[in-house]
Amino acid sequence: MSSDRQEAQQTALSLRGLTRSYPVGGGRTLEVLKGVDLDVWPGEIVGLIGPSGSGKSSLLHAAGLLERPSSGQVLLGGEDVAKLNDAARTRIRLNTIGFIYQFHHLLAEFSAVDNVALP
Repeated sequence: MSSDRQEAQQTALSLRGLTRSYPVGGGRTLEVLKGVDLDVWPGEIVGLIGPSGSGKSSLLHAAGLLERPSSGQVLLGGEDVAKLNDAARTRIRLNTIGFIYQFHHLLAEFSAVDNVALP
C-alpha cells in the first residue's frame, strides 16, 4: 500500500502485538499467536491460509471480538476494542463486524431469522 493512502485513510482493522495462549494442562500453555501485527484497509479483502492448528481461527476470533486476545491490541477505526466489556463488544459485533463461518453452525431449534439475530 502506498504511503499516500496510509496517510489519507485510517485502517478498518489493525492488530498490534496480538498473542493468544490456551491452557493445555499441567500448568502449561500453548501459545498459538505470537505478536501478530496486521492492517486491513477499508475495501481490502484478506485471506488466511495455513495448516490445521496454526492459529487462523484464533486470529479471526480475536479480530472479530468473539474471544479476547491474551495480550495486544485490536483496533477498529483507531479505537482499541480488545479490552472492552462484553456488552460493548456485543454492540460492536452487532453494528460493525461481520463474521461468517466456513461451516455454518445454525441452531436447529431456532428459525433462520432467530439464528441470524443471535449476537
